[in-house]
Amino acid sequence: MIIKERKKPVKIPMLEALIRRLPSSHPQIQSIEKELAKRKAGFRGEQALDYYLEYLPSEDYYLFHDVRLHDRIHYFQIDTLLVTPYFLLIVGVKNIAGKISFNQNLPQMVRLLDGREDGFQDPFTQGEWHQNSLSRWLYINDFPFVPIDYLVVISNPTTIIETSEYIPKKLTHNSNLLFKIEELAKFFTERHLTENQVKRLCTALNEQHTPHKPDVMKQFGITEDELLSGVFCEKCKTLTMERTHGRWVCRNCGSISRTAHIQAFEDYKLLMNDTISNRELREFLKLSSSKIARDLLKSMLNESNGNTKGRRYHIPY
Repeated sequence: MIIKERKKPVKIPMLEALIRRLPSSHPQIQSIEKELAKRKAGFRGEQALDYYLEYLPSEDYYLFHDVRLHDRIHYFQIDTLLVTPYFLLIVGVKNIAGKISFNQNLPQMVRLLDGREDGFQDPFTQGEWHQNSLSRWLYINDFPFVPIDYLVVISNPTTIIETSEYIPKKLTHNSNLLFKIEELAKFFTERHLTENQVKRLCTALNEQHTPHKPDVMKQFGITEDELLSGVFCEKCKTLTMERTHGRWVCRNCGSISRTAHIQAFEDYKLLMNDTISNRELREFLKLSSSKIARDLLKSMLNESNGNTKGRRYHIPY
């Protein structure tokens, strides 16, 4: 049974908005595009895993996707967590193309692709950290001892695992995941959580999950004045829309839209702030009239705070 569904990581639309709002010649564009490609590949890998997880009996397994908790020291995020009365299973997903290998004495994953060798963080060290963090979180929240195990799943079917080197036992392809879970179910046969404790655990995981909102502007060292302002034309994708007579008209291709500003609101929220003032909206959408800005704000946003002069509007998701 899926308790917490998998959703697209917020960093993906953030990076997409950042690419939209920067000149194509910006020195960080390639780095941002590389980061976006990596995040999209990771999400596709997690989605591929879900196909196999659907075959688990819903009455025996409770699934949490992308759960982020705090163990009173740090936040830790788990790709997929399986809860049963007998054991908990942490599943880390890696969508990596090429040939990968591991060294038993050196905690690192090495990938060979197109003749280039790259090093990656050891996923098994990460799995052990998540094990320890989750165990601490359970203790803090007064849950009884329950065994915690982890698996690292390679979701790309074309990935080759180098067999001449050390192959960790906790590594598997996603097509073999169900068989690995069945092995664990046969090993962990002692019940550690009652039905009520399982329900309480599921509730606590949901309530204490804290979504992560990364700061992509800070990550790439980009300031607000570097962002392109204006409203994109939905047809020709240029920042050439002008507001006139309650609609947007493109100076470049002549297309007309009544909703072109919605994307600009989303970009502002993703990159800058979840509240906006009349002045900030005029600057970001290149509006000449405070009345036009006020009308747009009232049509889009319901909540506001502050007096008339300093009023800020909350941008919804």
